[in-house]
Amino acid sequence: MKNTARNMALAATLAVLVGCAANPEPIIDTKGEDPERLAQDMRECEAISHEVDVSKGTAKGAGL
Repeated sequence: MKNTARNMALAATLAVLVGCAANPEPIIDTKGEDPERLAQDMRECEAISHEVDVSKGTAKGAGL
């Protein structure tokens, strides 16, 4: 049961990271947000997305 929860968390994390990389220009509601902080978040997200090897995470989640 533990592995299932861990695999689901891993899959969700990968989906978020891949989603960020897949759509480099997401629509963001900037009302009340600091533009510099948003820019920093996008740079960090992009940097992390380049470090993720999706095929390894997918194989691990599938139990291969």
